[in-house]
Amino acid sequence: MSVLRGRTRGLPLTAAVAGLALLVFGATGAEAAKVSAGGYHSCAVKKSDKVACWGYDSDGQADPPPGQFRSVSAGYYHTCGIKKNDKVDCWGNDDYGETDAPGADFKAISAGYYVTCGVKKSGSADCWGYDGYDVDAEPSGNFLSLHTFPYGEHACGIRPSSRVLCWGDNDYGKGDEPGGEFKSVSTGGYHACGIKRSSSKADCWGNDDYGETDPPGAKLKALSTGYYVSCGIKKNDRKITCWGDPDSELVPPPGGKFKSLNLGYDHACGFRKNGAVDCWGANDYGQIDVPPSLD
Repeated sequence: MSVLRGRTRGLPLTAAVAGLALLVFGATGAEAAKVSAGGYHSCAVKKSDKVACWGYDSDGQADPPPGQFRSVSAGYYHTCGIKKNDKVDCWGNDDYGETDAPGADFKAISAGYYVTCGVKKSGSADCWGYDGYDVDAEPSGNFLSLHTFPYGEHACGIRPSSRVLCWGDNDYGKGDEPGGEFKSVSTGGYHACGIKRSSSKADCWGNDDYGETDPPGAKLKALSTGYYVSCGIKKNDRKITCWGDPDSELVPPPGGKFKSLNLGYDHACGFRKNGAVDCWGANDYGQIDVPPSLD
């Protein structure tokens, strides 16, 4: 079955487009948690620890609250971040409770498609929002990190054992995590990828209509999955390499050296090696127009 393309506003895709199923960062480290590409907007934590967002603001998703943040994650029509006191604050669309964050202390957060997931400081996962695919039925046990995509409906996380565990929708086998130990994991629209601990190379699973699960053999420092595209930062030269849909506006990626990257629906953002934020891809709503200063 070939997947469909399109953008639907309002109901989750299960109700909006019959039979069509979609879904923290693929990069690791502090930089990865400080810049995020969402559905049609982007956000970053400034040097002042305040959040700046730009792009589509239909539901207030690009209108961050005051305060200081450790990290930020842009979802489809909402955004969440972890404040300096380790509490989660979310803003934007709340049709399904995706911005109703619990009061626990968190160490990682990932805003997805009408759902939000995070890792508590205790190590357990917690998800809230739309439950049509049981993304909010997070498994018990501890996680080092997790990820849910701004335009999809499954999540994957890394266990303390370095094993990947996925839950939620499993169309195209995107939730059929492989064996082995992983450094990081990232979920996309119909696929997921992770960096294997033994080789530092990408391993991907799920839909492969456009080669999005056929990664190059290069060793990667970080990776992030998108809708029909995956991208990684190569270890040897810190340049971005992408694979998947050749017609995507994410391809080719910008040149130069990067420290982190994060793919949204059809655009991406990352930190360059010099510390500057750079975004590329579709720009229907100014989602790649980085503010002149993030100081």
